[in-house]
Amino acid sequence: MASLATDSQVSDFMAFSGCNDPAAAAQYLEMASGNLQNAVQLFMAAGPTIPNGNSHESPQIRAPDPVKRQRLVAGPMYDGQPRRSTNSRETFRSFRQEAQQARRSRTQTNNSKNKGRADVADLTPKQKSLQTMFAPPVDIMFQGDFEMAKAAARSSGRWLLINIQKNDVFACHSLNRDVWKDDYAKAMISDSLVFWFATMDSGPGQRFATLYKVTEFPHVALVDPRTGEQSKIILSGGEMTSRDFVERVQDYVQRHAITPFDSNSSSSSNSNSNSNSSTTSTASSSSSNTSLLPNQQPSTRPSTSSSGRKREEEDEDAMLQRALAASLMDSNDNASSSISSASATTVSASTSTSSSVEPTVAPPSPPKPVLQDYGTAPTEPETTIPTSETTRLRLKLSTGKQVVRKFLKQNTVRELFAVVRQLLDAEEGSDTNSTNFELRAGFPPKILSGGLDDTLTEAGICNASVNVVID
Repeated sequence: MASLATDSQVSDFMAFSGCNDPAAAAQYLEMASGNLQNAVQLFMAAGPTIPNGNSHESPQIRAPDPVKRQRLVAGPMYDGQPRRSTNSRETFRSFRQEAQQARRSRTQTNNSKNKGRADVADLTPKQKSLQTMFAPPVDIMFQGDFEMAKAAARSSGRWLLINIQKNDVFACHSLNRDVWKDDYAKAMISDSLVFWFATMDSGPGQRFATLYKVTEFPHVALVDPRTGEQSKIILSGGEMTSRDFVERVQDYVQRHAITPFDSNSSSSSNSNSNSNSSTTSTASSSSSNTSLLPNQQPSTRPSTSSSGRKREEEDEDAMLQRALAASLMDSNDNASSSISSASATTVSASTSTSSSVEPTVAPPSPPKPVLQDYGTAPTEPETTIPTSETTRLRLKLSTGKQVVRKFLKQNTVRELFAVVRQLLDAEEGSDTNSTNFELRAGFPPKILSGGLDDTLTEAGICNASVNVVID
C-alpha cells in the first residue's frame, strides 16, 4: 500500500503534534486518509503509542489488597488469648469465669472509691482549708430528724430554727462560712434556739421543702414547735450577714416567748370538755360562800381520776377565792373612804366658819433616786492579749443605740454595769444619766444584777447580746 502522506504533511504533523517519529506521523496520516487535523486529534487521543491494529497495550492494573482478618466482638475472655482452632467457629463462653472477673473488677473499683473518699490525708492544704471553711455547723445543729427537733424545742420552750440548703447554690455555702460560724450567732442559737439543718440531697430536706413549699435556697425560718407552723421566714434565697440574722431572730424571739410543754397540761387540756360541768359547780358553790379567806380551801371538791384535771380545778378554785377576797376588800375600802370623806366635809365646814384662813401648802416634791455606784469602768483590752481570753458583748441601750465592746472574760458583771453607766452618762439630750437601770441577757432574759461579783464566764454571757432596761 502506497504511502498517502507526503513529506510536507509529515513535517506539518510533527510540528503541530510534537511527535518526533516520522514513521508514526506517517501512520497517523494514513489512518486519517491524509487529513492533517484528524491525524493530530488521533495522536492527542491515543498518546505516543503507535496503534498497530491488534497490538493494543493493556492499562496498568493495581495489585489487590492483602487479606485482613479482624475480630469485631471483644470481651474479657478474648483479651490476650490466642485462637484455639483454625475454623471460624468460636468455643463456648465460660459464664462462670466472666462473672468472677466482673465481681473482682467491681470490688476493686469500690475499694478505690472508698479509699479516695476516706483518705483525707491525700487532700491538698487548699482543699482542707476550703473543706473546713464551708463545712456545715455540726457543733450547733440538732442531731435527729424534724419530729425529734420539734419535740426537743417544745419540751425546752424554745423556737425551732430551720435551715434547708442546696449543694449547687453557693449562697448556702457562704451561709455556713459567714453566719453559722459567727460567735454571736452561735451563742444565741445555743442559748435560745433548737437548730435543725438539712439539705435537698437528703430525704428529710426534700420532705420539708415539699410540705412547706420551699422553692428558694438557702431557706432559714422559725417554726413554732407546738403547732408546726412556719411563723417567720428569716431568709428565702440570697445572702445575709450574721448581724442581720441576730437582730431579726433575737427581736422576734424576745417578743414571742414559748411556754415549755408539760404532759400534765396537755392531758388537762384534752379533758377540758369533761371537766367543764364540775368546774361550773365548784365556782357556784364557792361564790355562795363569801366569807372564805384567800388562803382557805372549799370544803368539798369533785373527785376525779386525772391528776392533771384535779390540779387545774385547784388552780381555778384558788383564783376564784382570791378574786372574792379582793372584791370584799374593795367594798370595805369604799365604805371607809366614804366615811372619811364625810368626816373631812364636816371638818371643812366647821373651819370655814372661823375668821382665820390658813395658807395652802404645796405637796413636797418626790426625792431624787439614789444612783447606784458600780465603780470605775475598765478600759478595753489591748490587741496583744490572746482572743481566747477576751470576748465581745453587744450592748443595746434604751435609746435604740447598739454598742459592741470588748471585755476580758475575767471582768466582773459589776464592771459591765460600770461601762453601761458610762455610756448612759455620755448620751446627750437624754434623761438616762439620772436613772438606775437593769441588764438582761440570754433567753429567757436573765437579770444580771443578782451576781455582780461573778465573772462574765461564770455568768454565761460571753459573746452575748445584753439589753439595757431603764427602771
